[in-house]
Amino acid sequence: MNLTMRAMMFLGACVAMSGCNTDPLPASDSYAQRFVGPWRVALAEDTHRFSDYVFAADGALTHLRSVRDGQTVDEMLGAGLVHGSSATQPTCVFSGAWYSAGPATIVVGGACTDGNARDIELDFADSSSRSPTQVTAGAVGSQSDWMRNAAWRFQRCDLSACRD
Repeated sequence: MNLTMRAMMFLGACVAMSGCNTDPLPASDSYAQRFVGPWRVALAEDTHRFSDYVFAADGALTHLRSVRDGQTVDEMLGAGLVHGSSATQPTCVFSGAWYSAGPATIVVGGACTDGNARDIELDFADSSSRSPTQVTAGAVGSQSDWMRNAAWRFQRCDLSACRD
């Protein structure tokens, strides 16, 4: 079940019940706190191309902007995306929601060019740092062969700097 379906089921359950747990993160999800906030995501091999995101405590993922060679570009030309290792696989951009899957792994929703949503598992090289830098795609839609453009540098940024 992908992240979008999980979110829809949760929202449906909340609507059906008269009250929902409004805690931003489950009590067992202490790892997520270190990922909450604004981040600049750059491709590891291309420092002139980046995308800015906000990972919210409630699991929302907001794309602020993408830049390539100093110019604002469409999200599909930014850095928050992954291409499959073959030409027949779609491109997926970070989109919608996120959650932590351990001290060094987060899963973000992926909106893909073939119209299918896929979860994108991101593995952080340094699980102890509050500001991890080296990040790789562990799997996309439960497939581990998505290796092209699947290595990033994540850097914390001030929210105003991420928008400028």
